[in-house]
Amino acid sequence: MRLSDRLTHAAATPAAALVAMLAVAAPVRAQTTIELPAENASVRAGKWVVTSDATAPGGGKTMRHPDAGAAKLTTALASPGNYFELTFSAQAGVPYHLSLYGKADNNDWGNDSVFVQFSGSVSATGSAKWRIGTTSATEVNLEDCSGCGLSGWKWQDNGWGLNVTGEAVYFATTGTQKLRVQTREDGLSIDQIVLAPDTPPISAPPLSSTATLKVFDWNTHHGIGTDGVFSLERFIPYIVNSGANVVSLNEVEKNVGAYGNVDAPAKYAALLKAATNKTWYYKFAHRDGLTNGQGNLILTTFAIEASDAYQLSYSRSVARVQILVNGIRVNVFSTHLDSDSAGRRTTQMNELKSWASSFAEQRILAGDFNAWPGAGELSNMTSSYIDTWAAAKLAGTAVAYAGNEAGNTRNSRIDYVFLSKGASRTTIKGSRVYDVRNSSGVSPSDHRPVMTTFEVK
Repeated sequence: MRLSDRLTHAAATPAAALVAMLAVAAPVRAQTTIELPAENASVRAGKWVVTSDATAPGGGKTMRHPDAGAAKLTTALASPGNYFELTFSAQAGVPYHLSLYGKADNNDWGNDSVFVQFSGSVSATGSAKWRIGTTSATEVNLEDCSGCGLSGWKWQDNGWGLNVTGEAVYFATTGTQKLRVQTREDGLSIDQIVLAPDTPPISAPPLSSTATLKVFDWNTHHGIGTDGVFSLERFIPYIVNSGANVVSLNEVEKNVGAYGNVDAPAKYAALLKAATNKTWYYKFAHRDGLTNGQGNLILTTFAIEASDAYQLSYSRSVARVQILVNGIRVNVFSTHLDSDSAGRRTTQMNELKSWASSFAEQRILAGDFNAWPGAGELSNMTSSYIDTWAAAKLAGTAVAYAGNEAGNTRNSRIDYVFLSKGASRTTIKGSRVYDVRNSSGVSPSDHRPVMTTFEVK
């Protein structure tokens, strides 16, 4: 896909704001951004192959070095066995910023890097640098930092670290130049390479100004309160007053006549924006993979880097969003498990954990699990995930209210916020179950919400 095509395509994606940055004007001396589809390589050597990839933007062709478990190279080779080359025209004396659009096999950090060299590249002072036929090269690593994680296709430049801009490349003469990509780690696919004058084509998403992550979970009972009245508006003050910046809602109905015939995911986002003056991004996962009907919803004030919906057995689903918190990637999941069968819940828990494990730490799983803390099947979760309310209770940082000291979210405690035991950069600061009865004793739902506050650093 051409870079100009990406701008149109991106308007429908959560990353549109990032891609729109491609349109930043360059100085008069160099107005042209150089777009190099990897599939157009004029020279291809070794294991690099042109392949069709349905997951690439537009489902187009990409250049790929399949993963064979080869050892990573620490230094570029003067005569590499695995490389491809592209030709282009550049202007002398202009700083160009290098970025590529790539994907690591299995989202593995061991499959995410290449060396890049040029035929006539120089430093800002005019010295030969990163030249083909030498061991000097610039590196591109898709993962932003150690432990940040990877998820599908992404833009990356040759700077290592969050919000670190890669060093620019200059050319000694105006005219035709050659770019060589040589393998550093196998298992990488490349869709396009861009050389943008003066301004990198893609920047990392803006970092959160806080290390505090508040994950709030509530089964909304289809939007029907304990008085039998349907109202989405009644949920909003409780969510806003909690200070939550990630919200997991279960039993959310989209365009269902019996429940107001409204697009509840979109309406929740609009109501929260009106109440907070912040944009709320969201992902909805229908329980059967359909467009309309019941499902699980995640809303967040963090820009969503990636999202998915996944189907579990017995007509259940999971929503996932990936966000950046304090420069650290966090994957949050929302689900609602079977209400009648412990056996079905066991199957769903195993499917949930298996799917979640394919995404990078830090991982947080929230939702209505329909199992009280003493239920035998819950050990499927607590073997690898921390029940954050229980952990906060043990630490003396769990809060409920008079008459509900146990933190029950319905007749028992069946709604949870779980933290993966491998989430080494996320600390539980406290957890709370809210009293959502109004002065008449009416609640917006037959469940009570639970929220866990984390520090991510």
